[in-house]
Amino acid sequence: MRFHFNAQVAAGVIVGILGILFTLQNFSVLLLGDAQRFWPLLVVAFGLCRVFERSGRVEGLILLIVGGGVQLSNLGLFALPVYEVVRYWPLAVLAVGLWELALSQGTRAMIEGFAIASLGMWLQFSYFGIVHVSSYRPWPLVLVAISAVMVWRGFYARGFR
Repeated sequence: MRFHFNAQVAAGVIVGILGILFTLQNFSVLLLGDAQRFWPLLVVAFGLCRVFERSGRVEGLILLIVGGGVQLSNLGLFALPVYEVVRYWPLAVLAVGLWELALSQGTRAMIEGFAIASLGMWLQFSYFGIVHVSSYRPWPLVLVAISAVMVWRGFYARGFR
């Protein structure tokens, strides 16, 4: 098996590295300054990737709207009701996972949908205090999970098994 490094794998690796760096910053291991202000651009980028996939347009639009709204709010260009957005944004992740599960036609898509929906539920439950592991500090691990999906899809599309 030869290793092919395509654009989706490269983007996945970059998103994963950023997720790890942001996680290290949240745990005060590394100082990145104000870089976290732009994390929603990663959600926007992932949403754009999904929009261009035949089966991912709805999920992509959801991610574009959520990521774009949060980014505009971070830049002070759009006022979001911060409490509600912070408290309920994981529902978008859950919705994408459930949508993927509903449309899944194979084991790979079913596993991805289940993983995304589970992540959304964990994040939402942590905001409600049902799960006693805070998602505030490790939220960039969501980026690492997105990275893993991107790399997986990049390899899978190239015929890697």
